[in-house]
Amino acid sequence: MKRKCVFGVLKTEAGLRIKEEMLSWLNEVYDVEIVEQEAPGVLFEYPAIWKATQVAIEINEPVLYIHTKGAAMDNGAQPIVRNFWKREFGQNSDKYFKAVEGDKPLVSAPITNPEHKVAWFNAFVINPAAAKDLKPVLHAQEDRYWFEQEIWKACPNTEVIGVLTDKFEGEKTWGLFMQLAVEKDKIAVLTIAKNEAKYIKEWIDYHRDLGVDRFFIINNDELGNDEMQNIITENNKNDIVQLRVPGADGLAKIGMQEGAYNSVLNQVIRRYNDIKWLAVIDIDEFLYLGGMKIKDYLNQDKFSDTDVIHLNWRLYGDNGNVLYEDRPVQERFTKQCQLNVMYNDEEARKGVLENMFVKSIVRMTDKKTYLRPHHSYVENGVCRRGDGTLSDIRYAAEQLVNDECYIKHYNCKSLEEYIDRRCLPTITDVDYKTPVDAVTRLRWYFNQNEKTPEKVAYVKERLGIDV
Repeated sequence: MKRKCVFGVLKTEAGLRIKEEMLSWLNEVYDVEIVEQEAPGVLFEYPAIWKATQVAIEINEPVLYIHTKGAAMDNGAQPIVRNFWKREFGQNSDKYFKAVEGDKPLVSAPITNPEHKVAWFNAFVINPAAAKDLKPVLHAQEDRYWFEQEIWKACPNTEVIGVLTDKFEGEKTWGLFMQLAVEKDKIAVLTIAKNEAKYIKEWIDYHRDLGVDRFFIINNDELGNDEMQNIITENNKNDIVQLRVPGADGLAKIGMQEGAYNSVLNQVIRRYNDIKWLAVIDIDEFLYLGGMKIKDYLNQDKFSDTDVIHLNWRLYGDNGNVLYEDRPVQERFTKQCQLNVMYNDEEARKGVLENMFVKSIVRMTDKKTYLRPHHSYVENGVCRRGDGTLSDIRYAAEQLVNDECYIKHYNCKSLEEYIDRRCLPTITDVDYKTPVDAVTRLRWYFNQNEKTPEKVAYVKERLGIDV
């Protein structure tokens, strides 16, 4: 047998539209009695609340009271309110009805302010005893805020229970509601992009198809170079936040990448209360999750207690390509390098190989978080590898695991692209602003890729270097 709901509907265009939306889920859970009314100025709540008290007394059972008024105003927050109600009074309604069981006058709402006994946002469950306490004092007040802020003060015997408020005591109620109402279910990616106009659309499309909901792209192109910005803008489906990070001189003291990441994290990303996970990757890196969509991957039980996930690289070589072709990166470079590719002599002596480096996916919580290009840090956080085994959050490199999920890293591409991005005299190290050592970088390149006469000749032609 379905529980009883009294549903107040304001007969405005918005109220009637939202009536149908809300009935689509209310009817699945409740026996709904609708109280429609013309818009009477400020007196929105009275007829439906009065009906709810009457029904609760008549059937001697708790009743859900809910009204379109709070969800129908022309306000950007109202879709959030409706989704919140759907979740709490549709999927999670048991806790509200259990909270008012017994003979004591009880009312349950998502959020209350204990000091003022406020039941907020036009939705609550009332039991018969509380209905008997409320009905004699209930009347058509001229001030609609009486129904939100004064109604329970008139009922000294009724206890108003805030089912979700205990841990937020003392905070402002609207701020509380927004924290609870916005479901943290979005997956976001943070990246820094410089001179990536040739590659960024493929990268966005791939991760959008993987299930990424939002992209934070730090555009690090020279001012006046609008090519990449225009491509991002043309391909924005209201899921891309494109920005620049000021104060580069100050950021350089802690590393340009880290400084930019954490500036954006704290000043921009944390304002989006709906983000559950944030991946920190580059434009030459593609998340590969064994054929799974990203939400299915992250929602696995093995990550239920996890704050940081470390995924190893899998390097992709040049496929023998010397020159750039205007085709997708993943189409041009299909062959992975061997797992034991050497990064450099110093790291190899420490036992660190190129594919041992990791990238992080971080759960967004209130814990202290510090983003790094590789091993992001969460204070007192649990860190796991892609296969679910525990990982050490302190290190950027891990022993390789036999895991089908990894970062596809196209750090070479063709030799022409590699030289253009890594070896020209005009290029400086991004963090330390020092000129690059082209010989060292070419040695690294040929650790990964076959040295052919054609490539040797091309290096000589472009850089005047014998390899």
